[in-house]
Amino acid sequence: MPSSRPEDPNAGSDGELPARAVVFLNDLPEDKVDCVLDADGKMAFGKSATVGGQKSPHALFTHPPPNGSASVTYVLGSRYRSFNCRVAINDTAGQEIILPLTFAVIGDGRTLWRSKQIERKGATDSCSVDVTNLKRVDLVVECPGPNENAHAVWLEPALRN
Repeated sequence: MPSSRPEDPNAGSDGELPARAVVFLNDLPEDKVDCVLDADGKMAFGKSATVGGQKSPHALFTHPPPNGSASVTYVLGSRYRSFNCRVAINDTAGQEIILPLTFAVIGDGRTLWRSKQIERKGATDSCSVDVTNLKRVDLVVECPGPNENAHAVWLEPALRN
């Protein structure tokens, strides 16, 4: 008996939807988040941020601990070819950022990209990384001393097929 559901014109021959050409990381579930807790005892990790007065709806942000790093891990399952984003410090950060933050993309345990030091609001760096055949990717931000309210942001982090 035929289905009463209309067919999806984007569906593949087996009925599965094809992979989208661009997937924002904030649309994927995090496998692991490692960062400091905020004043309410919740993890200081979130989605969406404002940098340079511009809202970034797909951004990821975290607060690295003093003298340490924060990270978020995503399972890619070898489905994507490239990862692109910009990194910055959120507009909500304190007026004076004394310590530079360094961002890194780690794929299956090896460093694929490391940012220049981001020392103030408004400064950014960009990455474009080949993630072909990677099973997982870790986004890491390092803080070399006391964190002076620096909110690390990954702007529009996107995977492409």
